[in-house]
Amino acid sequence: MQYLLNTAKKLNPFINKLEKLPEFLYIYANRKNAGDFLSAQGIKLAVGLNGREQVIEKELNNLKNILESNKSTKLIIGGGGLLKDSFEEFWRIVLLSGAKYVCFGIGVCDIKGQNNLLPDNIFRKVIANAEQAWVRDSRTLMLIEEKFEVKVQRVICPSVLYIHKKCLESEYKQKSRNRPVLLYTHHKKLVRTANKGDDFIRKIVKQICNNERFIFSEVDNITRNADKLLRQYANSDIIVNTRLHGCVFSYALDKPFVAISADTKVDSFVHDYCNADVIDVKQLTIESLTQAIQRRMNSSPRKDDFLSNIEGIKETGRIVRGFLSK
Repeated sequence: MQYLLNTAKKLNPFINKLEKLPEFLYIYANRKNAGDFLSAQGIKLAVGLNGREQVIEKELNNLKNILESNKSTKLIIGGGGLLKDSFEEFWRIVLLSGAKYVCFGIGVCDIKGQNNLLPDNIFRKVIANAEQAWVRDSRTLMLIEEKFEVKVQRVICPSVLYIHKKCLESEYKQKSRNRPVLLYTHHKKLVRTANKGDDFIRKIVKQICNNERFIFSEVDNITRNADKLLRQYANSDIIVNTRLHGCVFSYALDKPFVAISADTKVDSFVHDYCNADVIDVKQLTIESLTQAIQRRMNSSPRKDDFLSNIEGIKETGRIVRGFLSK
């Protein structure tokens, strides 16, 4: 059988041409992190090209092998905070491979009081070598333009498109209840940056729930069942977020929220797209959070035309598809 296949390849140049067609690879950071996963699903939905998914975490050797074995592979990289220093090895592999790639909805993770960005020499090459680059917030855009004098474009996190599609396909119905539900999305590592214990914010939120007669609920956005997670967001009346994608999901589902920020990406997302309060984690008190919750309760978090942001993701996908299909 192998002999016949090899003979067919020699006689049929069309088969040989097919074998050299580029492979499309959708690359994102972490399957269990709902922010990373749903961003990647939004990108796939927008771009619309068949391709494999490749997770960065714990699979760098596999990625290296793929890029070495197929030099025509084209990469769609994003979304998520892939400009963070912890992704330096990943970017070195991509840059050394010489593979063509686009960046779609990526951003910085810039924890306040720390330097968590890629080293300048790598950061510059990542942006300069990209065929096209769209970042997810104005903080990332301005940093790149000021630091490297390179123009990039902005598009809202692509997970918004995926969640919007899910909302159109099936309603997320709130359960009947006597008291409103407050959902707390936590990120322990970020809380620690303020030199607070893991339960610092949680205790404040639970006390507010007791005082205001809210039903307390919590998530950390780490799951392999993203649909179940989104239903938990949709079933909430107000959300307190320490995670960026807690804010993004709240926005996509039109759920009022308050953001507690230890990272400039949270401030930037809220500033760019939302009507929501942002409280610096180091300034948080039970009084400040209570007042913010009362202000935002029953109000939409969307400050601009939501559907124009959806169209922006789709248009970015069309541009990427046109480029990659050449």
